[in-house]
Amino acid sequence: MVLQQASFWYEFLFFCFSVLAVALFEPLFTCFGLLEMCFWSGSRTAIDAIRFNVAKMAQTMLLGLLAMYIWMVMGMVSLRQWHAEGTCGNMFQCFCSYLFIAIRGDGVKDVLDGSLLVIPGNIVDAFVGEQVFAWRLAWDVSYWLLFVLILIAIISGIIIDAFSGMRDEVDAKDADIRSVCFVCNLDRFKLDQHGIGFDRHIATEHNPRWYLFFLLYLKVNPTSTLTGQEAYVKNAVWPHKDFTWLPRENTLTLHVVEADDELAELNAKVERQGQAFQAFDGRLAAIEGQLGRVLMTVSGSVPGSHHFGSVPSVE
Repeated sequence: MVLQQASFWYEFLFFCFSVLAVALFEPLFTCFGLLEMCFWSGSRTAIDAIRFNVAKMAQTMLLGLLAMYIWMVMGMVSLRQWHAEGTCGNMFQCFCSYLFIAIRGDGVKDVLDGSLLVIPGNIVDAFVGEQVFAWRLAWDVSYWLLFVLILIAIISGIIIDAFSGMRDEVDAKDADIRSVCFVCNLDRFKLDQHGIGFDRHIATEHNPRWYLFFLLYLKVNPTSTLTGQEAYVKNAVWPHKDFTWLPRENTLTLHVVEADDELAELNAKVERQGQAFQAFDGRLAAIEGQLGRVLMTVSGSVPGSHHFGSVPSVE
């Protein structure tokens, strides 16, 4: 199990090279120890920025090599006599010259023989003659723009963009840690407004270290020594990686606050209903009063209304 870990072999080789450097007094063996710098945080960031974009950079470089090969063929066919001796005898030699000399210097002018270059005195001479200066100028400048400037800038841009993306990712993680509970996923605003406060919640209710220690406790102890709840959590985490047992957007103090809010809301509703009933009773009493006054008015306006309902006597 240990022999399959890359860290073990690194430490083993680190020890062996250190012993050889001391025993043989050979500076070459001390170079392996410099790889320890790759484990520094800054070095890891640079390595990750390149490692995550290896495919993009490889595709860009392959496209650049193909375009460079096309430019090399064009120059070899049309301007072969302009090349310096020993730089473009065949296709392979010409391509190596363009790749090793031209792209590392100031363009293909480092591959061409400068003694053969004659600057024309007018625009007509630039487009006529055995050595067309305008064609060489366009071919040389286009190579310099495409491969010396643009290609290198694209590769540098990919690496810079990777650094920017990694920085944004780190900033997003830091912002998430500072504003969202790692355990229950409740945000700072809700805990500050309706709970005990985000910082106090992290320190006293959902401390991530407590959950980490709890998981370590479950992992190092056999299932037979655990309680029912602990055994349930252990069987859920290993090997299924099931973390549904965590309180998601839920906390005890928030429950109490929510219950108090619900009770206050119910009390407010009851109070509003009582006020509505009182208003209804008032309107009902007003209607009864108006109805009584209407009956009295009707009774007073009809003759003999005071004998209404009585049987008249017969003499």
